[in-house]
Amino acid sequence: MPATRKSAGDSQLYVLKSPLLWLNLISTILMLAGMFSSYGYLAAYMEKITHMNGTQISVMLLLFGGMGVLGNWLTGKALSKNVMLTTRVFFTALIIVQILAYMFGGLFVPMVILLSLWGAIHTGGFLIGNIRTTRSVPHSALEFVNSLLTSCYNIGISLGTMLGGLIIANFGVHHVVWMSVGLLAVNLGLSFVTFGEKHQQPAPATELEKEAMAIMHA
Repeated sequence: MPATRKSAGDSQLYVLKSPLLWLNLISTILMLAGMFSSYGYLAAYMEKITHMNGTQISVMLLLFGGMGVLGNWLTGKALSKNVMLTTRVFFTALIIVQILAYMFGGLFVPMVILLSLWGAIHTGGFLIGNIRTTRSVPHSALEFVNSLLTSCYNIGISLGTMLGGLIIANFGVHHVVWMSVGLLAVNLGLSFVTFGEKHQQPAPATELEKEAMAIMHA
């Protein structure tokens, strides 16, 4: 049995030779870092910049999460039609909404609207990271790649939180969105990098969504 498990593991390691896989894994780390460098300090941003009280912040975080459910569903629909276009729209939209949050952060009503949009966009990142990475991976290596993705999510979240904290310590919480904008802009650029490989068509959307949901709840 040990020999069988070792053989099964070795048979999946060949996917590590794919530069496209490494590009997608690095992109996933940077994407999560970009998302959480600002989201990790969203409550502080609302308190210090928008001057919301504790109750208002709690309601806004609840709204953020509720809009995220809707956004995740819409992202899944969009990904089933065009993965790369959805990915680029996601990066662009998240960049724009955070720039607007920087510009109008001191205004209560505009921030309620922007935080709703931010929540709807933000949550789709988890689904995008999973489907973008696994869509061209052979089915036999999906389990291995999904385990790598879980690690990439954790690394990205930790990295983003650390970088956001450094920005706040040096420039203040109002400027934390620029770290996110920068990382997402790099990711947008990486989405145009190819290796002369033709992307494989994804498996049926239901299969990919099951894989993505398994990662999100792992």
